[in-house]
Amino acid sequence: QNCAGLRSMTIPNTVSHIGYGTFMSCYSLSSVSLSSSITNIYSDMFNGCYSLSSVSLPNNITNIGPSMFRGCYSLPKIEIPDTVTSIGEGAFYYCRSLSNITIPHGVKSIDAHAFFHCEGMKYYDFTALTAIPKLGTTNVFAGISADCEIRVPASLAEEWKAASNWAKYANYIVGV
Repeated sequence: QNCAGLRSMTIPNTVSHIGYGTFMSCYSLSSVSLSSSITNIYSDMFNGCYSLSSVSLPNNITNIGPSMFRGCYSLPKIEIPDTVTSIGEGAFYYCRSLSNITIPHGVKSIDAHAFFHCEGMKYYDFTALTAIPKLGTTNVFAGISADCEIRVPASLAEEWKAASNWAKYANYIVGV
């Protein structure tokens, strides 16, 4: 934590566990590659890494922890692995540079403030999902820009618009 001069990091395959807040407030950290041997990513791992612009997540994680990328203002994109089933509270809170994100088919829940004030977001792509994920609250997408789209499978669009906590975002939901 608080390694102001750390700019990049590659975690070797011998590492399988990284604890809570490991890189929190490493302001200059711009690039991270996590090894495929890491199976769990804990909360606040990159919280406050304002310069983070590139991150490679392992393909076997099952959750994006709470506040994982909170305040990563410079992160333009991220690929969420297909193995992810939940996105934690405030996971992408204030990730202002994100322009789009694809949510994998296995995501079953998204917690409060997960995408809070992601003002640069043009669209969220949920088209791979065959079931509507549970939203923890109606504030998951708080601060959503007026022209942002929440893309969902066309066959589920009306059901999605009426779903608990999703109804608040009905005007953003587009069936594709």
